[in-house]
Amino acid sequence: IAQVFARRTNQTCEVSLTRQDHSTLTVQTTATLLPGGKECFVVMVDITERKQAEAQLRQAQKMEVIGMLAGGVAHDFNTILAALLLHLGLLQQTPGLSSDVQESLKELEKESLMAMNLTRQLLVFGRREVTQIHPLELNELIKNLLKMLIRLLSSNIEVVFEPCPDRTLVEADQGMMEQVVMNLCINARDAMPKGGRLTLSTTVVEISNSSPKSNPDARPGRFVCLTVADQGCGMDQSVLKRIFEPFFTTKEEGKGTGLGLATIFRIAKQHAGWIEVASAVGKGSSFRFYIPVAAKQFENAQAGNDPDELQGGSETILLVEDERSLLCAAALSLRKLGYAVLEANNAAEALKAWGQHRHQIELVLTDMIMPGNISGLHLAQQLRKEKPGLKVIIFSEYEADLVTTPFAGQEITYFAKPYILATLARTVRRCLTSAEPGLADKKTSF
Repeated sequence: IAQVFARRTNQTCEVSLTRQDHSTLTVQTTATLLPGGKECFVVMVDITERKQAEAQLRQAQKMEVIGMLAGGVAHDFNTILAALLLHLGLLQQTPGLSSDVQESLKELEKESLMAMNLTRQLLVFGRREVTQIHPLELNELIKNLLKMLIRLLSSNIEVVFEPCPDRTLVEADQGMMEQVVMNLCINARDAMPKGGRLTLSTTVVEISNSSPKSNPDARPGRFVCLTVADQGCGMDQSVLKRIFEPFFTTKEEGKGTGLGLATIFRIAKQHAGWIEVASAVGKGSSFRFYIPVAAKQFENAQAGNDPDELQGGSETILLVEDERSLLCAAALSLRKLGYAVLEANNAAEALKAWGQHRHQIELVLTDMIMPGNISGLHLAQQLRKEKPGLKVIIFSEYEADLVTTPFAGQEITYFAKPYILATLARTVRRCLTSAEPGLADKKTSF
């Protein structure tokens, strides 16, 4: 207003004001000097919502660019990891290894699995993770993960699991649920450098229309709530406001990526749920992950893949993979399991091998994305026209329209990359012994 009198002209500006309840709002203020030059006419328009919408749009655009970059990095890293994990699996099967070598290989595999978890975070963040929804018993999934979790956590941390006595059946992607549990537990570990108790618990909650909403995403219905609580350092309000931002971290440089909680937040959204956090400095933190109870009951819902001995066979497999290092590693792995393997680096090579050995080939194991105009899906469809009983497995790391594409009256399921030797062996054997001439019956993970 002082500028209006000084310049004797109209002035428009944005002003931040504070309400009595200490909340803030942004107003657009237009001041006009009235005739006589002694009075000023001021109009204020509340533009708080508009400013918030603009900020959200800028944030969304920034995240989209970062997501594309993250997904591209994860793709390249996945190829390296997949070959590394397969070779590690082969080395572990070598007879006569000393205990020191066995221990070193186990440690290498553990670190590689942690790296695989990071690539999954990047793919989820970049919206490129293959999502496969299946009935899962959350209590069973956590029980199956506890042994691995204990290896990842420090020896001075006591892990307590308090499962809900009710059935905790949800429809979810197993790999993503494993990520949620592991990321929350690893964060809790990092918050307790001197040790303490880490408590995992599950409950089934009913939210009604009259229930108080502690989160804007909360809604009426029945939900399974997974709670992960620690006795760590806790967080103040300034950290809590930014805790789910991608690449935001309070850890030392090199100790954290800032993707863990951002990934969990996105997974919650993908599963029509939400996540809440309660924390105070010096009093620890408690994260509550909500996911809807399965709409229908399933009789034999299982969580996790029980470890078993590697099973091989003598069938002929056509292996199609455009990444040479992964092609060699996968072919070597399958041959060690007893299979006869025909290698193809692209669809053209696959068609040539098919023309020479179509009567012997019982399974086609192909990557989804390949150079040229023929994808793994199109290749499989073409071969199935000539041999309807052909077994097919398509592996991929990308989502998009592929998950629901019909294939010979069935829905396509995928073998997720990267993978370890045990998962490759199990999936190939299951597909070959399946009564149906289609694909593996579900996505498997480590």
